[in-house]
This record gives sequence, C-alpha cells and structure tokens, in this order.
Amino acid sequence: DFLGEQKVKNIERPIRVYAVKMSDNVTYSKMGKKPKPPAKPSIAVLPFVNMSGDLEQEYLVDGMTEDIIAALARFNELFVIARNSTFTYKGKAVKVQEVAEDLGVRYILEGSVQRAGARVRITAQLIRTDDGTHLWSEQFDRTLDDIFAIQDEISMAIVDHLKVTLMSREKSAILRRHTDDFELYDLYLKASHYIKLTTPAAIEKAVDYIEQVLRR
Repeated sequence: DFLGEQKVKNIERPIRVYAVKMSDNVTYSKMGKKPKPPAKPSIAVLPFVNMSGDLEQEYLVDGMTEDIIAALARFNELFVIARNSTFTYKGKAVKVQEVAEDLGVRYILEGSVQRAGARVRITAQLIRTDDGTHLWSEQFDRTLDDIFAIQDEISMAIVDHLKVTLMSREKSAILRRHTDDFELYDLYLKASHYIKLTTPAAIEKAVDYIEQVLRR
C-alpha cells in the first residue's frame, strides 16, 4: 500500500513509502539454514593475501582475485560464488570447512600475491573441502607482464582438475583479453579500487586514473 512521500533523515528529497500486507497463508523460510552444494562443481575463490608488506598493493591483489572469479563464472558447468560473498572473509583467519559450509561449495581456491618491483610471485591452491585435500597447487614467479597468462593458467588448471567439459566458446571467452598492456591494466585496477571506497576524495582519485586510462 502506498503511504505517500515521507521526509527521511539525511535525505534531501522526500521518498515514496509503502507498507507490505501479508496474507494469513504466507509461509516463511527458516533463517540460518546452511546452503547445500549444487549438483555441479561449486567453488569459492577467497581473496588472495597481499604478501608484499605494502598496503598500496591491495588494489592489485583484489583485482586479480576478482578477475579469476569473473573468468570462472563464464563456465556453464561451474557454480561460482560471487565476489560480494567471498570478500567478506578478506583479512580473516578462516577454516576451509567453515567457509564451505557457509557458502555451500565443494571447492575453495586460495592464494597469495607478492610484488617486488617489476616481478610478481603468485601462489594458488585448490582445496577439496570435504577432507581438506589439496587437488592442485602452483607457484608462479614471473614479470608483471605475465600476469594475464598467470590468471589464465590458474583458471584453466581449476577447470581441468574439476573435470569440467570445456566448450570452445567458453575457452575463447577465458583467453580473450581487452589488453596486454600491464600499465593500462594497473591504472584500471587502481580506478576500480578507489571507486569502491565511495568517498569524495577516493572518487576524485578514481576519475584521475580513468582519465589516464583513456589517454593511454
């Protein structure tokens, strides 16, 4: 039922307010139930850990994690937990089994990133949550220009170990990049990082980085 426009604290304009009428035969779902893993392979990519000892590198580590999530989400045979859910564990010491129970997944990908000048060391490990078995682990020690190839290799390794049938169009989508220019990618990640902070000062920085992206 529409209740008219109401003045609300800290909002300049009046907002439209509604009341929800519930009938007697409405059923309610029980809150607090843990989700069950779906039939197809399900995975959560936990935020990679920044091992650089430099908080300024958080944008790169988070950006890499988000790109791996986005790449895996393109596979129809995979059930991938969204970034908004997995990033709630960022900076926390968590047990794989607890995360799996909370999110309803059978597999967890975790890792770390360490940047030193023009080089980067990335570790990643795929864990089966029912018994804690490490299905795959790898350490990549390369230049920053290889960061796109590393992301591809991680995504393809996961697909291979989870026995996912790969359609040619899906593989093409994984390997398709908008740029091979790391400096351009780096500017984009910085802009994305500051946009998420939402403060006026952060937005100004984001706009500056976006303008640099467009110029480049």
